[in-house]
Amino acid sequence: ETPASAEDAAVERELATSGYDLSTEDAAAATNRFQAQMSGSWNDQIVANTEELKPLAAVMDQLALLEQEKIAADARLEEEYRMRADNEEKYYREKRSLLEQAAQQMQQTTAFTGAPAAVDG
Repeated sequence: ETPASAEDAAVERELATSGYDLSTEDAAAATNRFQAQMSGSWNDQIVANTEELKPLAAVMDQLALLEQEKIAADARLEEEYRMRADNEEKYYREKRSLLEQAAQQMQQTTAFTGAPAAVDG
């Protein structure tokens, strides 16, 4: 096998096992891209097109910053959610304690008022 056909076979194996359903034209285009990337001039082409790619790089930087901001906002929301859950638990316990005390006082009051009065005799 020649190196090009070995690369073609490797690309086709990858495409076949990846679950993608590519037409023959798409597979050929993917093979051509792969071969171009493997050639020694690929990096030279990228460096030569750096000026043309600057706007794309700026957009990618902005996207990366937005993603970082989203991650930070999500982390703040998660912390706020945790704090809210802690707060809910705290006030639930306080309300429960207050209601238990009130129920206990009611039982004591009922026990004293429901008992027959002592008769002097």
